[in-house]
Amino acid sequence: VDRGRAHAVNAELSLGKPLSTGVIFVGVFAVSAVLFLPLDSVALRTVPLILVATVVGYFDDRVGGFSEVKLAAMDAVISLLAAFLIVGLAPAVIWLPIWRDPLILPVWLAIPLWAGVIWVAINATNCSDGVDGVSGSLTGTAIIILGGLLYTVIGDRAVAEHLHIPANPEGASWA
Repeated sequence: VDRGRAHAVNAELSLGKPLSTGVIFVGVFAVSAVLFLPLDSVALRTVPLILVATVVGYFDDRVGGFSEVKLAAMDAVISLLAAFLIVGLAPAVIWLPIWRDPLILPVWLAIPLWAGVIWVAINATNCSDGVDGVSGSLTGTAIIILGGLLYTVIGDRAVAEHLHIPANPEGASWA
């Protein structure tokens, strides 16, 4: 029994529906990511963790629900690993809309910050839709879209100049 369904919008409409649709959705997403993303992309490195998040959500639903602390801890570990894969061991360069120049974050600050954003995204999505497995794929989709935007907006000097934001040819590698 999925304990999150009781808190989802129109939860009564979900009664009797299969719990494994997230596994199918994320499986298709993972195959698509492998087929269409460059092999050296940061987003592709996170696909295994998206699959792990899906499996955690699937088993959470199947066993009747892990404890909130256990589920939060598993999500935190997944988030920390994803943040490490995204940031690596180098300082992270970010750009904020209110700042003209990119900000350089040291690794010790960037990894917990990224992990917190990923953890909040997983849990916010899970709370809003009641389907555990989908939350990891939505986070991955957001990362891929962000990569595309960084490449086409910040990574393209003409577009960045037109929008009066800093251009950086390595913008795509930030996602």
